[in-house]
Amino acid sequence: MKKTQPLVVVIEDDDTVREAVCHLIASVGMKVLDYQGCRPFLADKSAHDCDCLVLDIRLPDGNGLMLHQQLAARGDAPPVVFISAHGDIPMVVQAMRQGALGFLEKPFGGQALLDHIHEAVAHAAGRRRERAGRATAEARIASLTPREREVMALVARGTPNKEIGRLLGISVRTVEHHRARMMNKMRAASLPRLVNVLAKLDR
Repeated sequence: MKKTQPLVVVIEDDDTVREAVCHLIASVGMKVLDYQGCRPFLADKSAHDCDCLVLDIRLPDGNGLMLHQQLAARGDAPPVVFISAHGDIPMVVQAMRQGALGFLEKPFGGQALLDHIHEAVAHAAGRRRERAGRATAEARIASLTPREREVMALVARGTPNKEIGRLLGISVRTVEHHRARMMNKMRAASLPRLVNVLAKLDR
């Protein structure tokens, strides 16, 4: 389902900070879900596929850095902007190594937070497009016969039809037949287009 509104999740135990951040995000037209700690967020599966996670590092029921590691281990970590009142250098370094898009020390400016959130939303949209492209490529490949897959692998390497026929022990005419069917199933009008579709599997 196509998202009409970016979803931002805020995990912050300080009620005043959390409410202010949520109000700021909602004011620019984004949907917001907020939680006081790690456990309520983890229990709400609908929040896991968010476009940005604004995450306090020190929470009453856990650690923001460890929560991010846990999500990353599952393969579904959203883009994260860490916030903390205790932003020492080792903590910032660890957060950035884990793939955080930003780290803001309290008190922080509203525009600085929004800048990070907009970057995260754009990043999430790009990842979503990549996943969709990969799924499409996988579905097209799944529709190929074993022979068409063999032909595709050789075509993608730039192997001429005559050489493909020699390697597979079939006639050039048969190669052309398999190649045409393969290109049609892959919806690739040219060799560069085929290579581009296959490249999506490596992203």
